Amino acid sequence: MQMVSIPDGLEPWEDRSDVCKLALSILQTMPDKLEQLIEMINKEESNKISCVIADACMGWTIRLAKKMGIRSAAFWSSPVATLASVLCIPKLIEDGIINENGIPLNEQIIQLSETMPPIKPKNLVWARRSHLQNSKRSRRSL
Repeated sequence: MQMVSIPDGLEPWEDRSDVCKLALSILQTMPDKLEQLIEMINKEESNKISCVIADACMGWTIRLAKKMGIRSAAFWSSPVATLASVLCIPKLIEDGIINENGIPLNEQIIQLSETMPPIKPKNLVWARRSHLQNSKRSRRSL
C-alpha cells in the first residue's frame, strides 16, 4: 500500500477554510489528476493499482475507480450522525423538510433515528455552512 497526494486546485496561499470554495476546487481538479496518476502508475506491469480506498465524502473517487475497472472501498471518517443525515436526504426531501438543494424549508424538529436526539433542520451539517447557495454543490461530492 502506498499513500499519495494530489493537488486540490487551490494555490498554497489560498484559504482552505472556505469549505464551499475548496469543495468546488476539488471537484474541478482532483478527478482528472487522480485519473492521470492511476494511468501513470498502471503503465508499470508489475505495479498496477488493484483497489482504491477513499473517504466516502470523496464519492467521485469511487465512481472514477469503477470507470477505470478498479475495485474500490469507501470508509466514513466523519461522525456517524453525519452519515445518518446524508443517508436520510431523500426522505427529508420527500417529507418536505429540506428542498433539493438541502435548504431547510421549516423549523420542524426531526429525529433521524430512535437513538439520536431530535434536531432542527437548520442544524444539519450542510445547512450549517455559511454559504447555503453552495450546499447542493457540496452535497453532490458525497
